[in-house]
Amino acid sequence: MFAVNVNSASGAPATRPDLAGQRFVDPNRTTVSLVDDDGTARLIPDPTTYDALLADWSGIQTLDPMIAPVPSTEGWHVATRVSCASVIIELMQFRLRAGTVIDEFLTADQRLQTEFAYQQPGLLRRTLAQSEDGEWLVIDHWRSAAEADACAECWDENDVAQAFMSMVDRDSVRVKRFRAS
Repeated sequence: MFAVNVNSASGAPATRPDLAGQRFVDPNRTTVSLVDDDGTARLIPDPTTYDALLADWSGIQTLDPMIAPVPSTEGWHVATRVSCASVIIELMQFRLRAGTVIDEFLTADQRLQTEFAYQQPGLLRRTLAQSEDGEWLVIDHWRSAAEADACAECWDENDVAQAFMSMVDRDSVRVKRFRAS
């Protein structure tokens, strides 16, 4: 996620409500950022997720969020990324329940990612990985611990999250958080 301008007085990331609804692509990767109504840019991590959420690739503007100037009524501002020092990294390790079909699990994970995870305020990135011995890992990057906590509070009541968890061996689940430095 990036804030699309910088407050010149404090140097802190600021939002750009005037860019609400616009989409920007980083030319060095396949990520697209969608600017929310409040001016916060939300990272869409890959083409599959983008297709599931929006599907329309027309009208995307090319912008390198590290160096490209962003037009505004106040002049030109350099886009910046959220400071890594403030990012919370949450790891969830687990095994699948016996008899779970991996393709069905991956479908449930894709649905979780598009319909639940990336709808949560503060989620910057989510990655799923599998080890050679069959253990799974979800890596979530959060803007703050409070936003990760808010997601955890609604996890148990969300049907999509529970469909995902129905395939997980709950006794194998281990969750740990780290603060990036």
